[in-house]
Amino acid sequence: MRSMVEFSKKNKRTISILTVLLGTLFIRVGFLTVYGALIGGDTDFYVNNAEQIMSNGIGFYIHNAGTAWYWGYPTFLAIIFSVFGENLFIAAAIQTILISISCILIYRLMVLLGCKEDIAIILTLFYSIIKDVNMWDCFILSDCLGMFWQCVCLFCFYRLIICKFDQRSVNWKWAFLWLISMLLFFITRANSISLILAMITILLASIEDKKVKWITISCSLIAVIVLIAIVAFAGSQTSFGLGGRWEYYKQGFINGMVVSGRTEYDVFVPSEHYGNIIFIADVILIVFKRIVMYWSIYFAEYSMVHKMFCIATILPIFILSVWSIIQIVRKKREDIILL
Repeated sequence: MRSMVEFSKKNKRTISILTVLLGTLFIRVGFLTVYGALIGGDTDFYVNNAEQIMSNGIGFYIHNAGTAWYWGYPTFLAIIFSVFGENLFIAAAIQTILISISCILIYRLMVLLGCKEDIAIILTLFYSIIKDVNMWDCFILSDCLGMFWQCVCLFCFYRLIICKFDQRSVNWKWAFLWLISMLLFFITRANSISLILAMITILLASIEDKKVKWITISCSLIAVIVLIAIVAFAGSQTSFGLGGRWEYYKQGFINGMVVSGRTEYDVFVPSEHYGNIIFIADVILIVFKRIVMYWSIYFAEYSMVHKMFCIATILPIFILSVWSIIQIVRKKREDIILL
């Protein structure tokens, strides 16, 4: 008995990681077994592009695919299809594994930020039992892969910042992993841009040496210029290029579109507002309604039992998260645990 207690103390972190991995994997495999691979609105687009990569090669696809954030997921599917055949269930199963690994990173980030290990495990497992969260693992869409790279990117960035403060120097291993994961996140999801800009800003603010800061700023500017060039010119002739996307979103705002395909929620924009400064107010209203109403529109369609189950699973996460944040704020920085 004593030897088991000593073993658990020595290997507490390993046991905690395995608990999170096996717990989240077990729950998600259950959902995948019940629902199988699910088809979303953009699934055909991603599958067709994956087939193009296998037929014509990645170079041809990148040149014709459109903006850069449409590169990652079709390439991911093309690799899976090349190995296992065009099997969507296998793709969904691999997504399930990736999201389970993401949960480990979420758990470790909570611990690194000062949350107690037991509470971090509970929060992660609570997150894993929410039906609507697990359903996304089954969809053949870019959300899961984007979530995975986002978690890897945030984890590497946090380690980079912490190592810098603790060692007063850059840890190039974490810097390299952060840059690679940031690039992979960028080519997978369009919403990566805001997070990438925020991380670069925090990194620049944390650098004290002026020479290093100017070198970092110069490298960042070069990287931004290259990314803008890629986004602007790659596949610009297609509807998914920068020009095509610009026209799509501009027309959406002109039409007052809040949710695609749900005209009953559109905002009326008078034609005399086009090209006028008042149109800015219309755009702000549309964006606000998109943020506030987007999910509530779909949430309203579910039964009361479904809503109550979601509240029952999400509420403990919010309560424990707020409590943990209060504890983190009260802690001294030197108490933060390193991986």
